[in-house]
This record gives sequence, structure tokens and C-alpha cells, in this order.
Amino acid sequence: MAAKRTIPKGKGVAPPFWTQGLTNLDGLTRWRRKVLADSALGRWKENLSKLATTDSANWNLVKSVYAPRSLTSPMLVVNGHPLAKRQ
Repeated sequence: MAAKRTIPKGKGVAPPFWTQGLTNLDGLTRWRRKVLADSALGRWKENLSKLATTDSANWNLVKSVYAPRSLTSPMLVVNGHPLAKRQ
């Protein structure tokens, strides 16, 4: 009974949720994310060669990038290695 009420009146066919316009938008979103990631990686590789450990600002940046990070979520650690696979 509830299913009959969710179908809109009109031609008797519910419009599909995923349309061609949404497919195009989804593709553009994926393309934009890839372009942003590629450009950020390119900038990082370009600027990495310019970093000098003698400059304190650069040294602090290098230390923060390569500093060990704590696990963000509780994980099972075996022999000092986190098990990231979902069980």
C-alpha cells in the first residue's frame, strides 16, 4: 500500500533518480578532483627541491611533513604494525 503512494501521479512512471545530467556532473566532478590532485602533487614536487634545511621555516615544514602520525582510529596492532584490513 505504501509503495503505491510513493509513485507520483502523472504518466504513471516515476522519474529516474539518476539522469544523464547527473552522470555528466559526476564525470566533471571526478575530472576536477583529478586535476586538483595532479596540480597539488606537481606543486609539491616542484617546491620540494627548493626546500633548504638551513632555513628555519623550511626545516619546520619538513619536520611537520615527515613527523610520525598517531593512528586516527583505534586499530589492532600486531608486532608494531597496524592491521588496516576490515574483518
